[in-house]
Amino acid sequence: MAIVSFHKMANFHLETVSTPTKPLTGFTITQTVAGSSTVKETRTIQCITESAGNLNFMGFNMSSALNKRNFYFYFKVDNIDRDPSFMDREGKGIYIASDTTAENIAIALSNYINSSLSSFFTATVIGDTVTVVNYQTGECLAASDGSDTTYDLNTMGLTTLKSVTGWTWYTVGGGNVGSELKRKKYHRFIIDIAGWDIGWGY
Repeated sequence: MAIVSFHKMANFHLETVSTPTKPLTGFTITQTVAGSSTVKETRTIQCITESAGNLNFMGFNMSSALNKRNFYFYFKVDNIDRDPSFMDREGKGIYIASDTTAENIAIALSNYINSSLSSFFTATVIGDTVTVVNYQTGECLAASDGSDTTYDLNTMGLTTLKSVTGWTWYTVGGGNVGSELKRKKYHRFIIDIAGWDIGWGY
């Protein structure tokens, strides 16, 4: 990451930082049939009720047969897009309203899968539970709730960041640097400029 337009810079060093937290939807995800060369993998996803935005910045992941495509699913509650940005996966955001019941979330999830990802999965609903079957046979990574390292790109701007141990951002002109944090190693630069200790990271 380039650092430009600083008139004074001293005491520059690099620190390793712990990985971010892993937000969980609270969904119960179970593999019911393991995929093989002749079997399509099947899993169930038991949804929970959305309550006052509790599914913002929450997600789970699911892969197609042979891991040809790896997805994560999250919810845009009341049209607010807080993409958790799971590492090395394709994000699929689903619109729901706050306080949506678990049964209606299951319907929204199933409808999205069948309309947008029908070349990878088929989905059916009973109550609050979605059963998802891979379209093709073959093994793949087990679906799970929030298992990948994640990043909140909406709060990883130049503000105090509590979700990552040891990171503090001071407002020095606005902007959002969260997109620069989608990497597998986590570091921060500490730069002392005219007496102010300001952290920039990548």
